[in-house]
Amino acid sequence: MKKRVLYMALSVFLMTVLAALSGRSAQDIKLLMAGQFHGDEVSAKSGEKWFGVFPEKDGFELVETVIKVSLFEDPIVDDEGEKTGKEVTTDKKETPLFLVKGVSGLKQGRVQTIFTGSLFLEPGQHLVLKLNDQDQFHFSASAGRKTEDGSARDYKIELRHGEISQTIVSMPATDSDGQPALLWAGDIDRDGKPDLLMDLTHHYNMEIYTLFLSSKAGKGELVEQVAEFVSVGC
Repeated sequence: MKKRVLYMALSVFLMTVLAALSGRSAQDIKLLMAGQFHGDEVSAKSGEKWFGVFPEKDGFELVETVIKVSLFEDPIVDDEGEKTGKEVTTDKKETPLFLVKGVSGLKQGRVQTIFTGSLFLEPGQHLVLKLNDQDQFHFSASAGRKTEDGSARDYKIELRHGEISQTIVSMPATDSDGQPALLWAGDIDRDGKPDLLMDLTHHYNMEIYTLFLSSKAGKGELVEQVAEFVSVGC
């Protein structure tokens, strides 16, 4: 019980900070990751159909899959004999990079991918995202200042294409041990413009998986933040 109280206290604190910093979407699009999580982090149910971005031989493909949510003993929260943790798996052999639900018009098939990995953009660093030879999307970071411990104040990430420039990430500060990162860039909605999966963490003990879709962008925008999946560690 003591472990659970400590976890809940930390979770409430981090979620409060997250709510203050994050521009949460009101849309019905949902994001999910495969793996083991604390029970209150997963609301999905076994038997639901989701689209998953799965690795294939030389890239990624979008596949409709049925998920399974199993209980396990959470070593951080549970007392002996309890099982409140939730493990998310699918009916496919491979583990998906991420799972998404509620995006209209998605179709199974190969997904063009520009980037996969984990990249923290240092202030002043720049990355060019290209889905074709004609269009270049510029992904760059800036900050008001950097501190001696490696964190950045007033950290921002900007996405630019032609005359359109959009700040997609804005943080008062980054944690030197918990930095936001680009995890994947590609085109799951097949509109010829890049979609992004990022971890917008600002704390070493939290992942804030965040999906941006170009097809949901408003006027004067390139992408729209449509969904988050938040996971807290110990």
